[in-house]
Amino acid sequence: MSRLNFGAFLAPHHPIGEHPMLQFRRDLDLVEHLDKLGYEEFWCGEHHSSGWEMIASPEMFLAAAGERTKRIKLATGVVSLPYHHPYNVAQRMVQLDHMTGGRAIFGSGPGALASDAHTLAIDPMLLRDRQDEAIGVIRRLFRGERVTYKSDWFELQDAALQLLPLQEEMPCAVASQISPSGMTLAGKHGIGIISIGSLSEEGLNALPTQWWMRPSGTSRIPSPLPARAVMTPSQRLSGDIFCARATNSRVAASAYFSYACAVLDCRSAASTTDGTTHSVADSHGASIIRVVRVTVRDDTVALATPSALRS
Repeated sequence: MSRLNFGAFLAPHHPIGEHPMLQFRRDLDLVEHLDKLGYEEFWCGEHHSSGWEMIASPEMFLAAAGERTKRIKLATGVVSLPYHHPYNVAQRMVQLDHMTGGRAIFGSGPGALASDAHTLAIDPMLLRDRQDEAIGVIRRLFRGERVTYKSDWFELQDAALQLLPLQEEMPCAVASQISPSGMTLAGKHGIGIISIGSLSEEGLNALPTQWWMRPSGTSRIPSPLPARAVMTPSQRLSGDIFCARATNSRVAASAYFSYACAVLDCRSAASTTDGTTHSVADSHGASIIRVVRVTVRDDTVALATPSALRS
């Protein structure tokens, strides 16, 4: 049986008005601390238009984190592939793998924020197909193939990477939330998956149907899948934990949920009577984000080690 590992996923979420330089340094301090505690992976995302989620290039942030850490694996969570030429993404990930001593994980997605697609004038209906197309090309480049490819949004001519990944096979994963599209891509390309929002009502309800592959290779999902599609061992579940000082945790939580509602076009946000659990509902009333709030005293933040979590 595979060992249960633990990692951290940081969007990040920083309230507008704080100094960006200090925010970046605090996030890097956190990665360094997680490395010392023994966490196996650290993930950070790519966003462009919300203000709160301020990392535009996860590769740049992870390269800086690589200089301050020794063993923790560093993952893009995620690179929004429709926003980039696949060749450039492949080159950046290979460089990151070398700069971090073979600790890079390539996580990709279609783009989480509708405002990002709007900013870049990309039709949201094209995002998932473009992600699928880009993954296939990038993985061919990772394998050292010379690629000639023409698409309606990018073109390659006799293209090969000047460097290959330091790892014999760089780990790859796609993001999945509630719909089966992420799982379908993981099965098609034979790569890992990170399930976002696994603590939410809708996320929990979707997990049984997302873990869809049987040993025979058949699927509960009605859409056709390649015969070689199998359930990979690199399945990751991500849930939100809100950690703040006891003196301002309610105010901070309220600000975060106001942001989440605005970005996700949600109908409502609610909290339990003791204020320890918060949820955001979509336009149909289904809970799509569920966050456990942890309060701490003074300036002390307690993070459990992976060994303690396993016990």
